[in-house]
Amino acid sequence: MRILIISNCPLDPNQGSGYVITGYAQHMRERGHQVTAYGIEHFTPFPQMRRLTRIRRLLGYAYTAVRHARASSYDIVELWGAEGWLALLCLRALGRHHPIPVSRSNGLETHWHQLLRQPDTSWRARVRRYIQELPEIAFRGCAALTLVSHYDARYARERGYQPEQRLLVMENALEPSWLHQSPLFEREPVIGFVGAWLANKGSELLIPVIERVLASTPSARFVLIGVGTQGQAALAQAFPGEARVIAIASCPRAELRAHYHRMALLLMPSVFESFGLVAAEAMSCGVALVSTRVGFAADLSPAECTHLDERTPASIARTLTALLSDERRRQDQARAGHARVQALEWAPVADQLETLYQTLLAPPAEAASEAMARIPHASR
Repeated sequence: MRILIISNCPLDPNQGSGYVITGYAQHMRERGHQVTAYGIEHFTPFPQMRRLTRIRRLLGYAYTAVRHARASSYDIVELWGAEGWLALLCLRALGRHHPIPVSRSNGLETHWHQLLRQPDTSWRARVRRYIQELPEIAFRGCAALTLVSHYDARYARERGYQPEQRLLVMENALEPSWLHQSPLFEREPVIGFVGAWLANKGSELLIPVIERVLASTPSARFVLIGVGTQGQAALAQAFPGEARVIAIASCPRAELRAHYHRMALLLMPSVFESFGLVAAEAMSCGVALVSTRVGFAADLSPAECTHLDERTPASIARTLTALLSDERRRQDQARAGHARVQALEWAPVADQLETLYQTLLAPPAEAASEAMARIPHASR
């Protein structure tokens, strides 16, 4: 197969979405398929401009998809992210002579917008909602839609984006070096946070949570990684000279695993996560996860994750201190979580993707039905 990938994020394997997209490209190439990939760093016009960024990316995305679809005989074009809607409309304008479009998502933007939407009947709000729903053109109009979590899939079913047999969930895989580790589950009371200093990641909750936990459990320590200079400054101001609170602006991926192995708990109080790769990474290193019901964590069992059903500083702090004070429970959860993520391998999801594409390319309807039957039911 000849596959064209158009990505709405940089093709940087050190970033979450970039890691996933480049990983799929690599594994499909290893299976003998020809894969060409373009990220926003390749097609955003006038990159020095600071204005109209979204429009420039949208136009560059569509232009790149059409240009390369016309120039080469691709079988499949993967349209990653919300910007795929305009590219799909442009591809349709080519007539029948274009590759089969597949919408691929590292997180449904429409789901994210729906969760954050505030009651507002003004004309500006109506226009904003209309613009935010344009990606549904691609989610509904492509030949199939792939997602990274059942959390997003439930929303996609509610919105009727695709028939069940064309809606696939393929959980993000971990690199082989992250799997089958033999961590020590006995840990010092270190609570970790890995993520940007953003409201959707729960940044506004972190300082009051830390204050409460340190007051009730003086032996506890916090390590916050990837919070940038803004997070560092906020934490330094809130906890001047406090040795129990360490803020790291950025961390090379090669060093992140060592930090996970020092954590007893990972806190993920996000409003939304499409998957939450840091959760899976931490669990692979023997860390017990405390998370809101988002992304990958939403469908973990109580044995594998402690869920935050009340997203307030007081409730989160109580949950953390209770888990720190019950070492047996914490270790049992860490072991169960570690076992759960061993299934996050590249081979099964690459198999699912390859089977999907073979199905889409098969001319007879009967052959398509048989091929879809080979996709494991649990992945749909």
